[in-house]
Amino acid sequence: MKINKLKSVRPLFTGVITTADQEEVTKSGILMVNRNKSCTSDWQKVIAIGDMVKTIKVGDVVHINPIRYGKSKYKEGSLKDGVISENFQVEFDIPTIELNGKKCLYLQDRDIDMIADDYE
Repeated sequence: MKINKLKSVRPLFTGVITTADQEEVTKSGILMVNRNKSCTSDWQKVIAIGDMVKTIKVGDVVHINPIRYGKSKYKEGSLKDGVISENFQVEFDIPTIELNGKKCLYLQDRDIDMIADDYE
């Protein structure tokens, strides 16, 4: 069966789907986040939750901790050329899905640090 466009999904167990606002998504569907950027995009809105998720509700604004998706690397030329400099980077490859034509993050409830109760 070929699905052209997902309109609604329900993650299994502890799955959580959130918005993926203000980040660069690669062609392969992997979200690349550079933690040196502004942290405003660490806050996302929950779109769907799995049956075993207890404390998070659809519509909650949550702070995402992408640490388990992190991959560290050095920029080219930093160590290879014998030049020691601050070229260390951490990129985060977070799985995404396309829902109603928009990229969304597919996380687990343990990837969420906190829920915003009141915000501007």
